[in-house]
Parts: sequence; structure tokens; C-alpha cells
Amino acid sequence: MYTCIKNARVILPDRMLEKHSILIEDDRIINVFPDDNVALPSDCKIIDVEGKYVGPGFVDIHCHGDKDNWFYDDPVAVSRSHLAHGTTSIMATARLLPTHEEVLDSVIAIADGVEEDPDTTVIGIHMEGPYMNPKYGAYRDRSRIPKREEYYEYLKAGKGLIKTWTIAPELENINQMVADIQAATKGKTIFQVGHSEASREHISTLFPSGLKIGTHLTNASGRFVDPPKFLGTREIGVDESVWLDDGVYAEVIVDYHGSHVRYDMLKLIIKIKGVDKTIIITDSTVAEYAAPPVYEGINDVNYTDDGELMGSALTMDKAVTNV
Repeated sequence: MYTCIKNARVILPDRMLEKHSILIEDDRIINVFPDDNVALPSDCKIIDVEGKYVGPGFVDIHCHGDKDNWFYDDPVAVSRSHLAHGTTSIMATARLLPTHEEVLDSVIAIADGVEEDPDTTVIGIHMEGPYMNPKYGAYRDRSRIPKREEYYEYLKAGKGLIKTWTIAPELENINQMVADIQAATKGKTIFQVGHSEASREHISTLFPSGLKIGTHLTNASGRFVDPPKFLGTREIGVDESVWLDDGVYAEVIVDYHGSHVRYDMLKLIIKIKGVDKTIIITDSTVAEYAAPPVYEGINDVNYTDDGELMGSALTMDKAVTNV
């Protein structure tokens, strides 16, 4: 079956093509050409997008839900909600819940929901915690030290879908956890540093074990030596460690007002890491609480019951336009 998307502004890696058509056979693009420049197959379905942009789908590697549902509430509804905004591949990100049993149940719910949906856009599960530093992030008191029996249960419940895992490298037992997870998954798990004040040494020690991403940089991150060794100086922290290593990617939450990442900070991150190592994410969460009065009018981020930042109300189409 042939489909032709015509009258499009086609986005390519290095340029945009005005008034072009895209010819698709089954599920594969076979040609891109100027409008009305190629004879189409007689059975071709034509879709006129009337000058709208057409490009690759977005990939969101850090998303907890949409405005109505957490991923564990309804994985199908959440993934389709984000698909409507151009996200064709998404990592269902586990929420930091109060108990092991609640986290486990959420992973089971996500994995079962994905398994039952043949058209899912979910490409994996991102475990954000619970093995993070209890000094950092929303609901930080829910973070804890790794326990072997717990993380093996998460792996089993995930049915092979757990692809990435945010950890705090400075925690007790974390190196053993990383080794166990990599042994169980044959080295296929990607680790992320986040909600952490790990030293450069803590972080670099885990590079050979699959630590490749910094989780939502400049958010919930600190420094291992604080106060600094010498008054008036600055120690290297988690963010700087991620910037320093060319092999590590940097997640950024790009909301409109720069609530998570200030405008100039975003410019600095992109300048250091480059566009190929900077990952735009939504960190989308359910809007459970109203914005505190001081943040009135900022409507693309979410808050805890205490008025702290708790992810965003972004979709990827909005996030990309904010860069």
C-alpha cells in the first residue's frame, strides 16, 4: 500500500524542504520529492498536510505520565496522549513511590499494560530511583539504599523492559547493585546519575559499567564536598562531571520560563555537550497540585503539595520549540 504526504515542510537533519511530498510504501519512506514532480501509483492514498511540518517522531526517554494519568495508571492512554504531540518512542519512567511494594506494583502495571498493547510506543522502562540520595529532588525522603532482593524483583516485574536506571553513585551498595544488574541483563542496562551529589570519582568509576547519562541536569544535583575545601572556591559536582566527559549524555527539561534550566544555563550545556549529546526530555508528571502563588502564570511545570517543582506539564513538541 502506498501513501503520499504532500504539500509538506519536510524537516531533514541539516535543512528543511518547502512544498515537498513524501512517498511511503507500507511502513517505509521510499522517496522525498518536490510536490507534483513524480507520477504516483494509482492506488496511492494522498494526505495533504497543507504546509505543515513533517519530520521524524520525537523520542522521550524520561516521562512519568500525562496531565491525567501516571504511566502505571494507564500506559496505553499515556503513550497515546504523547503520540498526539509527535512522540513516537517513549520511555515509561517509574515514579518514586513511598514503599518497595508500591514501586514494584507500578512496574508490574506498566509492563503488563505495554504487553497488552500491540501498537504501543513504549520502548522501555526508565527506573528513576528509588536508589537515589534522600537530600535531592521532590519526595526525596522516599529514596533509599539499594537492597538486592528489591532490585531483582523490579527486574523480574519489568519483563525485560527496564532499559535505563537513575542512581546516586555515592550510595552504599550502589556498585554491587550496578554489577548485579549488568550481570542479570548481560550488560544491556544504561545507568544515569541523578538526584545525587556524587564526586567525580564516584561517577567515573561507573563509566565502564554503563553509566552514560546525566538525569535532568541542574535539577536535584549537588556536590560531594560541600562546603568547598577552600573558602570562596567551587568543587566539581554532578553536573560538571557530566559536562566534562565526552561520552556522557545530558538530559535537560526545557520548559518555557526556564524554571528547570535557566536560559543561559541551557546555552552553556549545549555549548559544552553539543546538540548530539544533549537530550531534551519532558519529565512529564500528573498535575496533582496547584501552583503556589509565587509561580502563578507558569503553567508548564508541576508541583508537590509543598510547592516544590515536580516535573513538568510538557509534551515534546512544546519542549523542542522552547530550545
